[in-house]
Amino acid sequence: MKNLCLSVFICGLFFLSANSQSGVLIPTATNKPDEKILALQRMDVDILINNQHASVKILQIFDNKTAQTLEGKYLFALPQTSSIFDFATWENDLRLPGVMMEKRRANQIYAQLTAPKNIDPAILQQDEETSAFSAKVFPITPYGTKRLELEYTEDLPIENLISRFNFPLKASFGEMQRASELNIHLRVVSDFPISPIETKGYDLQVLRNEPNEYEAVCKAVNVELNEDLSFAYKMNSTENSLSFTTYRAPETISAYDLRDPKLANQKADGFFETRAIFNQQNLQTTQPKRVVLLLDTSLSMFGDKLLRAVEATDFFLHNLNEADEFNLILFNDETILFQEKPISATTENVENALQFVKNEALGGGTNLKQALQTAINQTKLFSNGE
Repeated sequence: MKNLCLSVFICGLFFLSANSQSGVLIPTATNKPDEKILALQRMDVDILINNQHASVKILQIFDNKTAQTLEGKYLFALPQTSSIFDFATWENDLRLPGVMMEKRRANQIYAQLTAPKNIDPAILQQDEETSAFSAKVFPITPYGTKRLELEYTEDLPIENLISRFNFPLKASFGEMQRASELNIHLRVVSDFPISPIETKGYDLQVLRNEPNEYEAVCKAVNVELNEDLSFAYKMNSTENSLSFTTYRAPETISAYDLRDPKLANQKADGFFETRAIFNQQNLQTTQPKRVVLLLDTSLSMFGDKLLRAVEATDFFLHNLNEADEFNLILFNDETILFQEKPISATTENVENALQFVKNEALGGGTNLKQALQTAINQTKLFSNGE
């Protein structure tokens, strides 16, 4: 009768300390990387960046160089803004996915299941501070291999229309890790034209370099993982754009629920995302702004409300250009105009407008209708007639 031996691995997210490093399987007995005991035989990295959303899949195969059954601790440094999507280990041809659990509870289960030394669950554990991923893996058979799979996602920020991606490979302590075989596949797709501007770390062979898609690969043998892989690209936006995406989880409504409209009207959680891209080159051709600002000075604005309103007015006026025109209306029971008609947003006029606000006192109620009518009349007095 053939005995069934499952794989044990406890995984967690924890604060990255001085003794952690990326994608390494450390023998528990030595508590430090040692390729004479556990060596990285193969590493595949598949990176897909779809409109700044990065999905990274890692496959690693480690060789047990000893005649002993080993337990190992797997460490992988994660980007601060990333999220674990999947983790699994393989036992022969059986894939065992991980289950996320609280750290203390996961350790208790691990201790119970590993007591006979021949049982292998799949447990994930998570700490509050998360910048590294940890997994306890057992057993690693004598002169055998252990296959590990990790997948995480990350939203890449955009600054000055440039987006940067970094994949950790460099060891943060001890000797650098060596991979007998390294395969990297990078693909970038974008709704907007892109152009690569920087690649650091490894020699990528470009397979495709089109306006909306970039693809490159790296294949190497006996390579030292002595630096991270960094990639940056620029978005070549010719015009301003705004996109809006919504998603709501599918609702499951039974026939019984349909009998009661209140039960049938379920509201599943959902989310939305708005993305805006502004072409900096178009700012120079922007038409001058014509602005009428209204500021409530009634007693209802006493305290923090007035302070925030004045700060917002100050910020807005100081971001106008001299070619812009503006006027300022203070209102409570009555309406008070800064000027009889809109004026240019010169530095002197802006400072005078702010002093005008500071000189007025709070009082009375709020006659919003009269203030809006005054603002509408002011729009007829702009120099270009708008």
